[in-house]
Amino acid sequence: MKTRVNLTIEQDTLDKAKNYASKIGVSISGLVEDYLNKITAAEQSKEIKTKLFEIVNELPKTSYPENYDFQKQYFEDNKEKYGF
Repeated sequence: MKTRVNLTIEQDTLDKAKNYASKIGVSISGLVEDYLNKITAAEQSKEIKTKLFEIVNELPKTSYPENYDFQKQYFEDNKEKYGF
């Protein structure tokens, strides 16, 4: 169900928005609705990301010497397979 909303914005901003909406083939209402959907979805996404970081932080930690050369180890591990 669609509901009418009144907005007060600067005329210059409205002109730019109309021009942009025209280029991509949507209405101003469509632009505003898409934006509101994106920002509310972003909030939900932040919650998911936070949970993911909590899970990752609970994983067992590995330790390497401070001067460990990961690139050198990568090439050593793959020199036969890829012919480095």
